[in-house]
Amino acid sequence: MTKFKFKFKEILTRFAYLCLSGLTCLLLSGFFIFPMLNALKVTDINVASPKLYDTAPMLSSILLNTDKGNFYSIGIVGTFALVCIIMSFKKMNLVFRYLTIEVIFFILLWSNQFPWQMFQNELRFIQFTGRFAYIVVFLIALIAATVFSSKTLKYLAPILTIVGISSSLALNFSSIDVNSQNMIKISSQNYNKASMSCETLDYIPKKAYVVKPILESHSVIQANKNLAIVQDQRSTSYNTVNYEIKSKNNISNLVLPNVYYPGMHVYVNNREVKIKQNQHQLMVVPVNSKSAKISVEYQKTKLQIISGCISLFTLIGMIIYLVFSKRKS
Repeated sequence: MTKFKFKFKEILTRFAYLCLSGLTCLLLSGFFIFPMLNALKVTDINVASPKLYDTAPMLSSILLNTDKGNFYSIGIVGTFALVCIIMSFKKMNLVFRYLTIEVIFFILLWSNQFPWQMFQNELRFIQFTGRFAYIVVFLIALIAATVFSSKTLKYLAPILTIVGISSSLALNFSSIDVNSQNMIKISSQNYNKASMSCETLDYIPKKAYVVKPILESHSVIQANKNLAIVQDQRSTSYNTVNYEIKSKNNISNLVLPNVYYPGMHVYVNNREVKIKQNQHQLMVVPVNSKSAKISVEYQKTKLQIISGCISLFTLIGMIIYLVFSKRKS
């Protein structure tokens, strides 16, 4: 769009396509973005924000996976593909040259070569730089598919595929062998205790952080210290948590050790009840009984269903457009 040789009409057309592509991306990812924005509006969630520079690996680790502590790498095969892409840069058309520059840019963003210390506060929502790995890998695959389709490099594609699959299998089998030799056996009780004692609970409301022990223990008794309640048992099933409680006295309202999110439904003795929230955003439900079987169930919201349909129809529309435009050409 910045080329001076373009006429105004062509610049306008390119800008229209840019807006259309942005709208298409938004609609395709709407099934996730729209419900997420709604959840953020309802609950002020607390998200861990580690230092980005500390999460950024060295450039050598990204390319050749030299650091065993690094979980993200394009590997030797990916690095070889990247070298082939750079060597073929002059033979590419303008679009793929731009994409190649983007690959290099996102690799720098992924690594500790980028001055993340300067942008920690502004970009802390990223959480860790490994997210850029997905963009890098996708672009390398996209460009390499075109580069390897040329006459000079067309035989490299199947060779790299075989090498990549073989090395992945070898690494997986070797890690299984190591794990089987050094495996530590722990009980499910110890595992739950260790996993739930994490210092940071991600994606819970800030107001609920002070009642973290209650959330971890799933204890109705701790959530209702002013009531003489006996919690018989707790069980879980798909998207559901079940509680059984009883008391000598009639229970009017009960605080549940669960945070409210859009899509939550509560059933008391198989009857759906209205949910309220206390000052910590824990769910409060009417019981009006001495004993009750309570089910906290998560169901898809109308917004999730509608946004999912929008994304699906956008995808179908894209496929139809691509098929017809190809036939037309």
